[in-house]
Amino acid sequence: MKFKTTILCTLLLFSTTAYASDSNFDGPFVGFNANYEKTTADTTYEAFGGAYDYKIKTDGTSFGLFGGWNKTFPNNLLLGVEVAYNEVDLEHDNPRQLTGWGYYSNTVSHERTFAAVSKFGFVHQKALFYGLAGITSGKFTTNLWSGLDPIEGSGSETSENKTAYTIGGGIEQLISKNIAVRAEYSFSDYGSISSETTGGFGPYRYTFDNKVSSYRLGVSYRF
Repeated sequence: MKFKTTILCTLLLFSTTAYASDSNFDGPFVGFNANYEKTTADTTYEAFGGAYDYKIKTDGTSFGLFGGWNKTFPNNLLLGVEVAYNEVDLEHDNPRQLTGWGYYSNTVSHERTFAAVSKFGFVHQKALFYGLAGITSGKFTTNLWSGLDPIEGSGSETSENKTAYTIGGGIEQLISKNIAVRAEYSFSDYGSISSETTGGFGPYRYTFDNKVSSYRLGVSYRF
């Protein structure tokens, strides 16, 4: 919650700060960002011909690096491209618990991501207001376990690199000739990953439909 409040305050600061000189977001840049990530997995649990739906939610912080290139056009319009790497370590652990068909547990982990996006925006004084759209590749790992008692059973692990569509937007502010700060939000839909285990009265099949919301604060250096 404190991280969200910081982002909102930063956005307000960006939107109310004015400079007399012209801005220049053109050219290459590199930067670093700190992130707050929220992952939601719409989960389907299938056993004995039945299907049961529930949500898995987890959140946490991460960090990343980014770089790209911008070009400003007449009427203060801007187009750009950007690539980014983020080191993510989010995990939801559902511990072993008793059901009508034995014991089961599952763990879903969201790991590193690579993104490539296009940016389109409008420059006002030394502030850039932009949207973004592109793709993100993320690694997801699921661990399933089931058995007739809490000790004996069988499990499986599935790891997949999933590609998501990514959309979002943000505000970037030049604080000197070469340095800019930014606040950004993006949403990525990775689709589903499935895994199956046969312990207990199995087989049991899980399908996780993964969506990630990312809130970022960053600083960049422009060459």
